[in-house]
Amino acid sequence: MNRLALLVPVLFLLAACGSGDPGFVRLGDYEGDAGEALVRHLIKNLPDLAPGVPKEYCVMKARDMRSTDPTFVARFQDLKLTFISGDSMTTHEGTSLPVDPKSGLSPYVLQLAHMHKPAADTWEIEAGWAYKHTFERRRYRLKQTGSSWQVEDLGRFEGNYDPTAKP
Repeated sequence: MNRLALLVPVLFLLAACGSGDPGFVRLGDYEGDAGEALVRHLIKNLPDLAPGVPKEYCVMKARDMRSTDPTFVARFQDLKLTFISGDSMTTHEGTSLPVDPKSGLSPYVLQLAHMHKPAADTWEIEAGWAYKHTFERRRYRLKQTGSSWQVEDLGRFEGNYDPTAKP
């Protein structure tokens, strides 16, 4: 009888526990189709801040900048771009900028900072990019229509990139 009396409050506590956020997205889901669609959008819309310099890219996820899995980055092979892992980057001694240790180049760092799924076919994503000391973070809404994605730019909320400045 005593066990049953202890079990009832525990069951009520478990029943009260929920995600609290019906649109919660697990960190592993950042590397799904919506994440891929937004990374492609970011790459397509990146400014060329160093004309004539070869470009490299690094894709990170979460606000604390975790490296993405190589299988996620492999989705972008068709773009024929150079991608490096966040785990392999080093820091340049003089500038403290992230660099690819093999090439010595600073990559464009693309970040899927936060993802939320308010509806079955809709994602709200905070994402950004950085190149050396220049960066920008924006909010996006992605809507899946069949096999394609519509990307709506909800605006910039952080950054020092000035699109009117000449590189």
